[in-house]
Amino acid sequence: MLTLLALLSACGGEGDAANRAASDDDAMASAETWATPEEGFPALEEVLSASGTTARIPFDITAEGAVSASLVGTLILGSEGEARLEAAGDFGGQQVDVVLISDGDMMFWTGGPEGIPTPPDLRNALAIGFTRMGVLHNLARLTGGAPPDHAEGGVTEWVVVSPTEERGMLEGAPEGAAEASAVRAITVAGQPSGAFALELDGRTPEVRRQLVEFPQGIMRVTERYGGVEFGVDLGASTFDTTPLDFAR
Repeated sequence: MLTLLALLSACGGEGDAANRAASDDDAMASAETWATPEEGFPALEEVLSASGTTARIPFDITAEGAVSASLVGTLILGSEGEARLEAAGDFGGQQVDVVLISDGDMMFWTGGPEGIPTPPDLRNALAIGFTRMGVLHNLARLTGGAPPDHAEGGVTEWVVVSPTEERGMLEGAPEGAAEASAVRAITVAGQPSGAFALELDGRTPEVRRQLVEFPQGIMRVTERYGGVEFGVDLGASTFDTTPLDFAR
């Protein structure tokens, strides 16, 4: 086997070297394109919102203050309208285990009805909901038996973000976190609702540090994302709705 690999390597050496060089050039160009968090943030929104692309975002969430939470899960976006969002842990002092799955045609979720046609803007609801509010917002809706916010449309107008001088969410963050983060104020339905610092490596999200304003007080949220993948191959079972399709 080693001999075969050596022969294949020798025969394709020049071509492989050229391909590696081209890949390195592409990687360098990408790094330059998203050299700052201010460039990386819109690039992240673009790749997550684009149909025909896939993404997998594992997350680990902690929240304290007005609402407490400790959740671990994954957000997965398919290339043909499919989506999966699941998490388990503690939310508001209660143990929860929730999942939403769309196979592109039908959508099912924990505590919901026996399936509905996938809403036309589900991908944007999950993608923009993630970038501008954090994944905890739609998870909170799932814990109450509700689907993602604005899956029928209009999410980009409903939640708007803008640069801010607020840095309270970065208290206690390690050195360099501020420089690596896109910092934004959050406005929901015209009302100021908090602010976040999203730490990025290029366009890849790593840590979100967020303050959310509620009438009863402030919630401090930290979402950590590990092993984020774009353009990932997803198995057919990823969007299998059978476990939630009670009609079958």
